[in-house]
Amino acid sequence: MTHSSGDNRVFLFLQGPHGPFFAGLARMLCRSGAQVWRVMKAYMELAERATPDTRHATLCFLMRLGLLELGRAYRLDDPSLDDFQRATIDDMAKLGLVYRPKEAKDLFYATPLAQHLL
Repeated sequence: MTHSSGDNRVFLFLQGPHGPFFAGLARMLCRSGAQVWRVMKAYMELAERATPDTRHATLCFLMRLGLLELGRAYRLDDPSLDDFQRATIDDMAKLGLVYRPKEAKDLFYATPLAQHLL
């Protein structure tokens, strides 16, 4: 058993057949920022496999996404966005970091999860 004080959580790790379940549960219960970056790291690795040398572009765009103002609409036809970034916005919408309203497909909004990118 692991005990901790303050802001940390207490996790009980069991030996035996249920150990992997509790290890997975511990990963699910980690802080939102850690979860977001775990997913983003996997996303960057997959993006780089599909198109080599995209890690830097993806990381730069994720930093930009983390700086967007919550509640403000941003346009997909913004000239500062390239095709790669527009495709990334579609992916981020699937992951919950961006909201794309169905009635206005040319707009996107950063979600509170996107703030964990910084």
